[in-house]
Amino acid sequence: MGKICGDIPGISAGTQRLTQGIAAKLYEAEHAWHHDTLTRYKEQEVTHGDLQALRAQTTPEVESAEEGNLLSA
Repeated sequence: MGKICGDIPGISAGTQRLTQGIAAKLYEAEHAWHHDTLTRYKEQEVTHGDLQALRAQTTPEVESAEEGNLLSA
């Protein structure tokens, strides 16, 4: 739309409010469906064992990164 839209005062704020309103209505309309879908899902994607293994792998890296940040500060 180019120059036409640029000549309308407040078009940016109005457009932002319009798009936020549309997104809110879409979220509201499908919220129940998404919630039901998530609550009916039984298969775990990540198990407790997976989390423990991940923590064991990442903890030393995080600690050493934090130490490096403290030393450089």
